[in-house]
Formats: sequence, C-alpha cells, structure tokens
Amino acid sequence: MSREPRFRLPGFTIYPLLVCLIALLWTAQAAAQAVSGTILGSVNDGSGGAVAGVKITFTHTQTGLTRFVTSDSEGEYVAPNLPPGVYNISTEAPGFKRLSLDNVQLSVDQKARVDLKLEVGATTESVTIEGSTPLVQTESSDLSGTVNEQQIKNLPLNGRNFVQLTRTLPGVQRGIPGANIDGAGSLAWRASASFAANGMRTRDNNFMLDGVDNNEIWLNSVVIFPSVDALEEFKVQSSTYSAEFGRSSGGVVNIQIKSGQNDFHGSAFEFLRNDALDANNFFNNKNGRAK
Repeated sequence: MSREPRFRLPGFTIYPLLVCLIALLWTAQAAAQAVSGTILGSVNDGSGGAVAGVKITFTHTQTGLTRFVTSDSEGEYVAPNLPPGVYNISTEAPGFKRLSLDNVQLSVDQKARVDLKLEVGATTESVTIEGSTPLVQTESSDLSGTVNEQQIKNLPLNGRNFVQLTRTLPGVQRGIPGANIDGAGSLAWRASASFAANGMRTRDNNFMLDGVDNNEIWLNSVVIFPSVDALEEFKVQSSTYSAEFGRSSGGVVNIQIKSGQNDFHGSAFEFLRNDALDANNFFNNKNGRAK
C-alpha cells in the first residue's frame, strides 16, 4: 500500500501536499490585500454615542457586488478586501432611520474611513447623503498617490506607456536617460520603466500587476506592459509603505486591471505618428529647407 511522502523532524511530521496548500493560500491572501481596498469607520447617533449591531451594506455600483458587516460593541466596523470602485453604503438598525451614503470612491489598496451618523426615527424613514472619500489618508502612514482611469484617458501619453504617468505624482521623476532600464540601452528591448521615487534608485522599484510580481529580474524592468485601455488605476507608494510591499527600497507601483461590469462596454484607439505634423528642426530652419 502506497503512502503519501512525508518528511520527519524531531517531534514533527511535514506533509509536502499540506505545505503546498498553505503556500497557495498565503499567496492568494497577499494578492488580495495588495489589489483590494478597505472601508472602515464608526457608527454614532446624534449625541455622538456609539451604536452597536448596525447592519451596514456595501454595494459596488458597477457590478452589483454586495457585502454586509455589523458594527461591534464600540460602534466600529471594518469591511476589508473590497474591489476598487464606487460604492453605495446603507445602514439598518432598530430605532434609527435608514442612512444611504452614495458614490463613495475606493481606490486600490486604500483604507477609506467613512464615519456614519444615524438619526433617531422609524426604519421606514431614510436619509440620503452624497458620499465622498476624505482627501487626507488617516488610516495609513504611506506616502502615495493614485492615477485613476479618468486621468489615464485624458492625460497626454506619447507611446502609450503607463509608467510615464508616474511622473505626475509628487516626488517622482524620470530616471537617468539612456540607461538600459530607460529603454535606450543595447539590452533593453522593452519600453522604459524608469522613474525615481523620492531620490531612490530606479532599479529599486517594485511593480505589481493585480497583486502578482511583475518585475523583470535581468534589467529590473516590467515583464508585462498592459494597454492603458485595460488599466482601472494604479497606485504609486513612494515611502513608509507596509511590510507586505517590502521587496525593495524604491517606489511600489500597484496596477489594477479592469474587471467585468454589468453593462456592455468597450473601447478602440488609433496610434498614429505622422511626420507631416512634426516641427522642422533647427538646421533645416536655418538653411531655409523644408522637412
């Protein structure tokens, strides 16, 4: 009779299948933390007292995904591992009016604090508020910025390389021109992935795609350059980020690819470089010659 192979240590028996299963689950959890967001906060009444046992519903407006949490004895709640997007938040508690908070924007790897204030009344009554995400990040100490889908679509981008958009964020500059990582060296056959975050070396950056490692080891560039039309948003963490992003000392680029939605949609683009629209160079102008 065959048995599953195993390794023995003093006082322990290690099954390879169990080790592989734990490794897969651990990897999936780490990826979810990197690409998802968290909405948290407190629930209070009109006098500022904590309200426990409040049922809070989070609805993703693009997909209809629904998540339920309940406030604890201190009136606090946490809704982790939420896909980025726009959420409608509603509450339900005996003795209080229903509260609806619409259009709360949640970005990739963001911890958005949304405090809820309930009014005394019948549950058949409701109060609707237009929600907004706080500008100041109070739940995390990292220095970061997010480039959202609207910015990706509207900002000028020569070559459709999303890495160039990292330079729109504070503390981020282009790396050394002409280096391999800048796409100009003899070994660099890919587009440029060069930027320096807060003065750190360009080779110390970390790229993640939907929570998965996206770093090319040879040049420390990017393995997959996704089309800008496929990007939901991406976040650049330049300093004091948490240990889960501690692969290197430079900037962390956390890319989120678009997911499916309930409504049919698509996009198309044309990439044209026509020298008829280019400016003449200095020497042609000096000698009176056309292009």
